Amino acid sequence: MFPGNEIEESSYISPRVNIGTGNYIGHNTVLLGNIDIGDNNYISDSVVIGRLPQHYTQKYEFKSPSTTNQNQKIIIGNENVIREFVSINAPIKNSTKIGHNNYIMIGSHIAHDCLIENHVTLSSNTILGGYVKILNHAILGMNSTIHQKTIIGQYSMIALGSNINKNIPPFALVHGNPSKFVSLNKVGLERNNFNKNDIKNINYFYKNHKSELSKNELDIIKKTAIPIHLKSIFIDFMGHSKNSSRYTLNMNFHKF
Repeated sequence: MFPGNEIEESSYISPRVNIGTGNYIGHNTVLLGNIDIGDNNYISDSVVIGRLPQHYTQKYEFKSPSTTNQNQKIIIGNENVIREFVSINAPIKNSTKIGHNNYIMIGSHIAHDCLIENHVTLSSNTILGGYVKILNHAILGMNSTIHQKTIIGQYSMIALGSNINKNIPPFALVHGNPSKFVSLNKVGLERNNFNKNDIKNINYFYKNHKSELSKNELDIIKKTAIPIHLKSIFIDFMGHSKNSSRYTLNMNFHKF
């Protein structure tokens, strides 16, 4: 049915699922509804993708499929690893989307309408509420919990066991319940080939422009004296967060 893929016989794949090539689908995995899956993904055993969104007031479990938007879709890109007992819910509005080269570990939950960009790591038992956005190269530690409609910025690190209820800006290392800023994610920056001058410029930005970032004052951010490759990351984060109902975490830089 899906040539060019390795699909275990005990898996279930519904008729509206489209699958590229080079994928592995494990034992007892369930793919339901309108799903597009790209190429070269590893989807392990007992993964459930496409079950109804969890919403305690709407109770979609008791509604006829004809009352829902049939154009809603789960989109999974290329070269993702999705390990055992991961659940990915169908969207309420438009899409639940996972990009490319992400690593999603055992027992994680991705709720309706989430966006996971590229090169993201969700460690074991990470929980994402509805409409959460995890931007490029972010890492979430084990047992992290992310409040609905929250945005996790690029290259940020969420320490294990953290409870996140505010938007996390790019390059931050955050820990705790409630979550607090610890430092820049220097290890993550170095691993992704940011040099010492880049780190110096990021420090400069936060010491001088953190209030503009939290207020989404885009015109001011565009004029900041930092290299364009760094500035574009902040501008992209602001584009995602401008309609967010969550405040951005205070970046206190008194330690630097």
